[in-house]
Amino acid sequence: MKNRSISRFWDKFSKKSIKYGIKADSILWMVKHAEGYIKHYPDNKLAAHSADFVTQYLKFKHRNPFMLNWQFRQIVLAIKILFTEMVQIGRAHV
Repeated sequence: MKNRSISRFWDKFSKKSIKYGIKADSILWMVKHAEGYIKHYPDNKLAAHSADFVTQYLKFKHRNPFMLNWQFRQIVLAIKILFTEMVQIGRAHV
């Protein structure tokens, strides 16, 4: 049951990403970016996150000297979709 629920969550996330103009061949990356954010905070439920969580994560990702600007923007958009479309806690401002 949990795996089916997780699968539905990512299916919905993928559909929301398309509404943001993400092309089908980039959806997997959007999912990976959102999963990366979630895995970065394994002991915290998304509903308990504040804007500080997002800021800390983006600072962490931005320190990667090999990351290109478009990749960073893709991470930002993935997190935005995660919180504005999926979790909707209204506290994370990306």
